[in-house]
Amino acid sequence: MDEVDILFARRLCSPRRKRRLSLDDSCLSDLVSSPSSTNTSSDPQFHFRKSLSPKKNQTSGDRYIPLRSDVDFSTHFSLLNEAKTLPSSPPSTPTTIVTATTNNQQSIQVQSQGFPTQSTETTTRGEDQTQVYNYLLRSRFQVPTASTPSPVLTEMSSEGRRGLFQYNSSPPPPTTRSPTSIISPLSSPTRTSNLSSPPLRRRSSATSTTKVHKISSVPYKILDAPNINDDFYLNLIDWSSNNILAVALGSSVFLWNAYTGKVTKTYQAPVVRGVQEYVSGLCWAEQGNQLAIGTSFGTVDIIDTNLCKRLRSMTGHTQRVGTLCWNDSSLCSGSRDRSILIRDPRSNRPFEATLSGHKQEICGLRWSPDGKYLASGGNDNKLLLWSPSDHTRPIYRYAEHTAAVKAIAWSPHESGIFVSGGGTADRTLRFWNVNQSNSFKVVDTGSQVCNVGWSSNVNEIVSTHGYSQNQINIWKYPSMRRTATLTGHTTRVLYLGMSPDGQNIVTGAGDETLRFWHVWPHKKLSDENKDTKGLLPSSGSQIR
Repeated sequence: MDEVDILFARRLCSPRRKRRLSLDDSCLSDLVSSPSSTNTSSDPQFHFRKSLSPKKNQTSGDRYIPLRSDVDFSTHFSLLNEAKTLPSSPPSTPTTIVTATTNNQQSIQVQSQGFPTQSTETTTRGEDQTQVYNYLLRSRFQVPTASTPSPVLTEMSSEGRRGLFQYNSSPPPPTTRSPTSIISPLSSPTRTSNLSSPPLRRRSSATSTTKVHKISSVPYKILDAPNINDDFYLNLIDWSSNNILAVALGSSVFLWNAYTGKVTKTYQAPVVRGVQEYVSGLCWAEQGNQLAIGTSFGTVDIIDTNLCKRLRSMTGHTQRVGTLCWNDSSLCSGSRDRSILIRDPRSNRPFEATLSGHKQEICGLRWSPDGKYLASGGNDNKLLLWSPSDHTRPIYRYAEHTAAVKAIAWSPHESGIFVSGGGTADRTLRFWNVNQSNSFKVVDTGSQVCNVGWSSNVNEIVSTHGYSQNQINIWKYPSMRRTATLTGHTTRVLYLGMSPDGQNIVTGAGDETLRFWHVWPHKKLSDENKDTKGLLPSSGSQIR
């Protein structure tokens, strides 16, 4: 049996049969490679087996090759990892499908049914060879009824090629693919692909969304700020569009140049009736060359920082001016006397209009980016929304906060959206729409909200806090997921300034330090701002 099977495999691998069976050397090289065939010249039975092969002039049917154009080459069987032993005798009614896969993903099937038993006493080896070969050709067109290994290929696999032609007794059913399960240039959504290429991996949520930027938890610069007032209701730092930081220390105002690190003193509050005034608020004009300064005596001074000269001194308030806000050439000032004055520095009048609506000190003022609305917050826990066209009464009076409202910021990404923060008893951030009378989102921060800013580079919010955590939080809007928490100040973080390029922030606290943080990535340069300069100076300095 061994000799017949090996000889049959060699005949099957002849050039003419390989060509007609659509087989190549890589698929059937294992059929003829066995330990017994490595040295045929020394085998004593080599000439005997050679004599058993049919002669070329025989017409026993071995030259008949049926047409296989209608053969299904997509049937496959699963290989096993372990070899099976050869049965002692062929089963009476076995059927096996043996698939030899070529490089073209095609297969040749060999089926057997009713494999005849062999007896050396009644049949010759040559007849057995012819019978096996003719049987394999006939079985090509029979339907399989069982899954039993062919004795020919099973014996060949046991000789030096374990695990190559061993099949599962019950092969798994073929898997069906949906039309969209495989995406490739050769397939279409309306037709199932026959290629066995793996499907493309789906993108994870981390890569489908915007890439998260890293925020350093350590400030890149720390400056001393001696004598800075530890007062919740004041606004003592502001960063200009020309990259100049203004800081009020007691009765003086200092300018820190972020390009050069140079510090200059630009303002000194006067002494009135033997009492030294102190600076209670300041704000840069949009052009970045004029600085409005409010004092404890209720005056508002306009300083030209290029000339280091006071341009105007305007009166109107009877108590300290804690908050200031520019709108183009118009300047608003809020005071402890509960009034808001709208001023025009170009006019000879000290103020143009008065807004009355708060019952306690005004500590927060912010114009909308389009200049259509003015939001004001006070110590009376009220947030008022004003229109420049109507100075008699506010458009909305929001009363949902339970503490003083100092922190106010408008969204640079959505028109009419702004956020406000409450004091110690409130501790919430509330989001508002100018077309609604109620807040549409509320976030409990867990501590006093001292300041808030809205990034123009990305849709994120920064908030500074006081009692009891003294931290700086970065929030992702609109989910309001906290992306970073910055710590370092030992007292309330009362003051906040944002760099003109939108990347950095500066925070001030009663611990008399200014800390600079790199928070957001650089905004993509447009054709209008390609000449934007860098903001970080080469060397630092201290404000003294």
